Amino acid sequence: MGSDILFALFSDNGTLFSGTIDAAATPTGFPNAPISVSVSTQDPATEIIPWLVSEGGIRYVRVTGDKDFGLESVEFQGETCNTLPVLDTASDNFISNPIETTVGGVGGNVLINDTKDGMPVNYNELIVSLLDTGGLTGVTLTP
Repeated sequence: MGSDILFALFSDNGTLFSGTIDAAATPTGFPNAPISVSVSTQDPATEIIPWLVSEGGIRYVRVTGDKDFGLESVEFQGETCNTLPVLDTASDNFISNPIETTVGGVGGNVLINDTKDGMPVNYNELIVSLLDTGGLTGVTLTP
């Protein structure tokens, strides 16, 4: 999760200026993760400095540096999120696939009726574990 921020900066007189920009979720959250910037673009033109801040909920910015620079605008592009997949798991019933206790066998595919983001589940993308063997010995799950 994070915030995309665009800083429009300029130099009052066209000479190179250096400074820092920083952003935080609270007014007391500084310094947070300041980055150094250098700009020589003269007003009225601006230089756009894009910055993806890893912290979410950014509401405050701080710009500091040489006296010959200006801040034209700060534009919040929005928050970015890492979305988690949607798993839709259905109950499994393998009563029609009996396993002989002395021979062994295959009960069935526990993922056959499950989806990830609306698509069939890929076994290689998951960690499947057996939590309860029901008192049976030698029970395993295999891909």
